[in-house]
Amino acid sequence: MIFAVDTDDMSLLLFDSAEEAVAHCEGIDVEEGVWLFWDDLGKALEPDWLTPNFHSRFVVGSGKYQLAPAPQRPTLLQVLPEIRFIQGNLAFPTIAAVEAHLAKAVSVQQHGA
Repeated sequence: MIFAVDTDDMSLLLFDSAEEAVAHCEGIDVEEGVWLFWDDLGKALEPDWLTPNFHSRFVVGSGKYQLAPAPQRPTLLQVLPEIRFIQGNLAFPTIAAVEAHLAKAVSVQQHGA
């Protein structure tokens, strides 16, 4: 599960996999900072560019990237107060539900099940 924030409107989306998130979020937009990513525990992810975006005089195109850990970036719990709404997510219908999931995930990771 991957959480992604569209920084244009500060909405939160949920994807079933990193591959699904990468397919949805164009490389050009990722490079511009439009998309931010976290894993299912709320740990930050960043693009690891496999092929760069390209820019010419008349054409721009998205490169290829995968998501990699970014421990220097804020966790989703730290960013959550800035989120305005959740887009089309039945698993977490409210921001409070996301917060509860992340708090539980962090607790389980720190203390075990």
